Amino acid sequence: MPSSGQSDAFPATSVRRELGLTKAVIVILGIGLVFVGRREAAWPIATWAMYSKRTTAFPPARASIIELKVISVQGDTHAVSSIDLFPAERVEVADILFLHAFDDTPPKHRDSDRSYLVRLLNLRMSDVEIQEIQGWRVSWDVSPLELPPLRRDRPAEVRLLGSFSAAHYGQRGRR
Repeated sequence: MPSSGQSDAFPATSVRRELGLTKAVIVILGIGLVFVGRREAAWPIATWAMYSKRTTAFPPARASIIELKVISVQGDTHAVSSIDLFPAERVEVADILFLHAFDDTPPKHRDSDRSYLVRLLNLRMSDVEIQEIQGWRVSWDVSPLELPPLRRDRPAEVRLLGSFSAAHYGQRGRR
C-alpha cells in the first residue's frame, strides 16, 4: 500500500512552535536563576513554604538530657542514660525519674525514686559495686540547618544536679 510521506509525518509547523516554546521557557528560567540567585522570597519555584500547607517546625535551640555518672568503689565512672535503663517508649518516664531523684521534690518521693534508681542500676550493672550516683544535665546548642545539627562530643553546658550515696538507698554490693 503506497503512502504519501505527508500523512505519516507530524506537521512541521506545530513541532517548530512547540520546540520554540520549550526553548523560550528554558531561557526564561535560566535568566530568572541568574538574576534572582538564592533569594528564596523572590523565586517562588524554589520556595517550598509557598506551596506547603504546613509551616516548617524547627527543633528547640537547645537540647538537653539528664545523664547519670555511676562511680564504683574502685573509682571507675560509668555514664548511664535513660535509654540504657528503659525501653525506647519509656524514655520520658526514665527522664522524669532521673530528674526527681535530684530535684526539690518532697524527701519521701525523692528517696523512693533514688531507691528505685539504685535497684535498676544494680540490675543493669550487676558486676559493679556502686558507691555514688551523680546526676548531670548535659545541653547542646542545636543548629538545624547544619550537619550534624548538634555535636554530642561538644556540649554547650554540663551542670551537676546532685549526687547521693548508693549505700544509703539500698546498695547491697555485687550480685
